Amino acid sequence: MFVARMMGAILLLISLAVGSSAAAASCEPTLFPQTPGVTFATVTVQKLPLFRDPEACSRSVGLCPGKAYLLKGDRVIAAQTQDSFRCVAFVGPSRQTTGWVRATDLSPTTVAVSGGWKGAWTRLVGDARLDISGPRDAYVASFEASGRGADPGNVRTGGAQGRLTVTGDRARLTDRGNPACRVDLMALGPYLIAHDGASDEANSACGGMGISLSGVYVRQRR
Repeated sequence: MFVARMMGAILLLISLAVGSSAAAASCEPTLFPQTPGVTFATVTVQKLPLFRDPEACSRSVGLCPGKAYLLKGDRVIAAQTQDSFRCVAFVGPSRQTTGWVRATDLSPTTVAVSGGWKGAWTRLVGDARLDISGPRDAYVASFEASGRGADPGNVRTGGAQGRLTVTGDRARLTDRGNPACRVDLMALGPYLIAHDGASDEANSACGGMGISLSGVYVRQRR
């Protein structure tokens, strides 16, 4: 009995150590992705649980299992990796589910870019919009985002406007009035993935506290 208890305690400590290491950079939906390099991946196991950051579960260390899970064959957008876990986003018709999964349960997947850059785009997490207009060699992009703090009357805003420089499936926007505000874009399948440098340790240079332009943008339906 004593040996069994000791083994259980050791396994618990290992689990907490892995969880706390994985959460060094959060997998927060409003900050996804926290890296400009993202890819498509496919779930390779029958049922893959999504883990949440400890802060989301009122814990100081260790990831905790959420209620959401993925199924074999589901396609996800895979972002930052921490040890054996990877932050992923599953994009559905009207919502995005984000969390940590074991990286070994994913397989890289290639999806052709579709639809081009031009048009009106919206983010599924948080209130943000992206409009791209103009001819291909002179695209103009405009971001708008807003959010509320603890006080419902405290509305924070952010945004960026300027020339969009496109190279292949990548692009960059530098705000014409605030050079510190830069947004990297990537065309990934039917989505545009934005990253403005916001992270757990740094606010975006493109908006008020807690406002980021980063995220997965889907084309608006006409």
